[in-house]
Amino acid sequence: MILPNMSQQQIKMKQIEKLQKQGSIIKKIKQILLAYNFQSTRLNVCKSLYNESLIFIQMRKKQSERQSWFQKYSVLKNQRIPSQKINLSINKSKMSQDYQQQLDEAEYYSANAAILFHQSRFEEALKLYDYAIYRNPLNAKNFTAKACILFRLNRKEEALQYYDYAIERDPYDGDLLGAKGATLFTLNRYEEALQCLDCAINMNPNDALNFFNKAEILLKMNRKKEALQNIDYAINIQPNNDEHFAFKASALMQINRNEEALQNYDYAIKRSPYNANYYAAKGAILFKLNRNEEALQHYNHAIDINPYDTNYSTAKSAILIIMNQSQEALQLIDNAISRDPYNANYYAAKGKLDIVFQGTVLFKLNRNEEALQYFNYAINLDPDCVNFYTAKGSTLLKLNRNEEALQYFDYAINKTPDDARCYELKAKTLALMNRNEDAIQHYDYAITLNPDCADYYAKKADALKRMNRNEEALQFFGEASNKNPDCGDYYANIADTLKKMNRYELALEYYDYAIARNPDCANYYANKADTLKKLNRNEEALQYFDYAINKDPNFANYFANKGDVLRKMNRNEQALDYYDSAIYINPDEPHYYAVKAMTLLQMNRNEEALSYYDYAINKNPEDARYYEYKADVLRKMNRNEEALEYIDYAINRNSDYANYYAFKADTLKKISRNEEALQFFDQAIDRNPNFGDYYLNKADALRKMNRNEEALQYIDYAINNNPEVAIYYQQRAATLLQMNRNEEALYYIDYAINKNPEDPIFYEQKADTLIKMNRNEEALQYIGYAINQNPDKAQYYLQKALQYYDSAIKRNSNETLLQSNKADMIQKLNQSVEALYQLIQNIPNINDQINKFFIASYLEDQNNHD
Repeated sequence: MILPNMSQQQIKMKQIEKLQKQGSIIKKIKQILLAYNFQSTRLNVCKSLYNESLIFIQMRKKQSERQSWFQKYSVLKNQRIPSQKINLSINKSKMSQDYQQQLDEAEYYSANAAILFHQSRFEEALKLYDYAIYRNPLNAKNFTAKACILFRLNRKEEALQYYDYAIERDPYDGDLLGAKGATLFTLNRYEEALQCLDCAINMNPNDALNFFNKAEILLKMNRKKEALQNIDYAINIQPNNDEHFAFKASALMQINRNEEALQNYDYAIKRSPYNANYYAAKGAILFKLNRNEEALQHYNHAIDINPYDTNYSTAKSAILIIMNQSQEALQLIDNAISRDPYNANYYAAKGKLDIVFQGTVLFKLNRNEEALQYFNYAINLDPDCVNFYTAKGSTLLKLNRNEEALQYFDYAINKTPDDARCYELKAKTLALMNRNEDAIQHYDYAITLNPDCADYYAKKADALKRMNRNEEALQFFGEASNKNPDCGDYYANIADTLKKMNRYELALEYYDYAIARNPDCANYYANKADTLKKLNRNEEALQYFDYAINKDPNFANYFANKGDVLRKMNRNEQALDYYDSAIYINPDEPHYYAVKAMTLLQMNRNEEALSYYDYAINKNPEDARYYEYKADVLRKMNRNEEALEYIDYAINRNSDYANYYAFKADTLKKISRNEEALQFFDQAIDRNPNFGDYYLNKADALRKMNRNEEALQYIDYAINNNPEVAIYYQQRAATLLQMNRNEEALYYIDYAINKNPEDPIFYEQKADTLIKMNRNEEALQYIGYAINQNPDKAQYYLQKALQYYDSAIKRNSNETLLQSNKADMIQKLNQSVEALYQLIQNIPNINDQINKFFIASYLEDQNNHD
């Protein structure tokens, strides 16, 4: 009886084991199905998750029901009602098991999502995190993880939304606020980012990352001192973090605290000695400080650590160029190409080393076409790299192929419309093409994209200055100096603009500001010297040119400019010495020969002047000015035919310049070839119809030909062009006087006197007109005015007065008083001042009292001078 019973029990146990195995297999199958077919799970609720908020509410409701059951269970347990206690215990057990299963499934999905995330399978990971969130919507970590993936997918606005969900579930987690702040930073929402980071710092003041991120944002907002303060907080918390020191070094470099920057890069290198970027960054600062040998050493370290980074090779090549080792620089890039022939950056580097540090190998070797070829290689290998288009555009710009350069800058803008640098390069090209309005528009685009770049404001100001919109230019130079108050160039640019506006005293102040910021810049001293020269403070100007020469004794212009001041002071021999110094330093500059020629001309050494103009022409035979200058000397020497020949050379080289036609017309007029002269005056007027002198000079030629009515017409054109020029009215008066229209002549000479009451010629001409009208007394009065305006020419005007006496005596030979006064005038010319004084006392009281006035005014003048 026992054996059958045992057999049945064994059978029963085997059945149980079989069922357990089946259950285990079924469970595993379910898990596999869950892992590979989530969309069929739970009626495909998670397929789109568009109703996620409703699901969340339902889950909260279930949790509320569970809590209600637990509360009832607790009450009934205390009341000790057996049957209800039993039922509630059963329900509690079932709900607890269900809730735990939800949590387990959430953990399962979350763990698998993390694996997918590390495999960069972001879309699949997002789905799993959605399933995890559905099963456990109270766990902030899943929302945070999903936010991280969305950020990686550049779906930053959605990432912010999930950070907010996470913060709702765990509002006291500072890391979440820090992560949200970092995301806001990437969206350029700086103020909001700072608020989040400040909250994170308050919750966890020992988290260095939040201080680091805050420092980055502050630096981006140009709040550099605050940025440095926050990076110091980060360093105090994590003194062994190399990135903190590297960031601090970068910030210090931006405010030109270069020695401190070098020190902090040393700290970074000490903590991370195999980070090539730190050596390269330190090399860049050393290069900036002209410590080229040290810079090369650091770039060598960077290349040793990472020989495949093209930036290090191109930077090293740029330094080699500066050190006049061009072939070695080119060899460096060729070696890199042979090592990695499919790296597009190397081909670009070979063609654009000057783009990296303003001086490519090929450009320095004048191999620009070859540079373009290498850019084409680079573009073919990597057509999406914007830098290759900008580099090719810049090279075309150097070749003066401006339209093509614009085309490549447009390609770059189309590829990266948010890159301010591309707009700046296009603006620069437009400015070179004299399309200043378009240039200003593109500088505005650059400023909008990068409002913290001081250079964009300065370059816009340059374009405005070229358009003579000087007040606006001053405003934008001011913006540039506000953005970067330590840059002397911006103050110097303000000074240059003020000088252009003839506001010389204020310009001097701004040159002083520039010098204070960079006392080693010779150009600031030279520009201040030039301003002092314009104020006729020539001795001071000489002193500042000396400062410039001491700072840079190899720059020939400073010697030539000092020579100009000495020439202005009639210290011509010294001026010649300084021009010779300029020629010695730079014998290929034609301007220095030309200004030496001008000085020799001033010393009446005309033949030598001609020879130096010949030197200038030989140095630059395409510069029309030197032919004009030589023509001017020849005309002064009455070698007019040769002068005409050289002015024709000038016209051939610059046929649009009106002055050359006017010069030729004047020369033709001088040799009485008036009809030809008129033709060339017309050509000058055609090229510059707004310059009144051309009309005036044509009028003079017409007057010589007795075509006075036409002459008056052209003088009127001159007056209409510039009604403030007194000489135009004086010339109209002279023409009218020639036509015996004396009253009209007086009317226009009065206009001239009103416009310029200090010119004695106008008073002399009025006196001539009055004499012609037999108004002798008034004529003598105006001769007196002429003497008052120019006492150095008193004898000339007294001779003029004698002529008036002769004219009066001829008209009235019986007037003895006139003869007596003429004799007295001769005495005056012989410097017999005392005799003249006695004469005045003895002049009888006659109608011609004006003579007494005239002589008395002369004596008063002489006494004042004595």
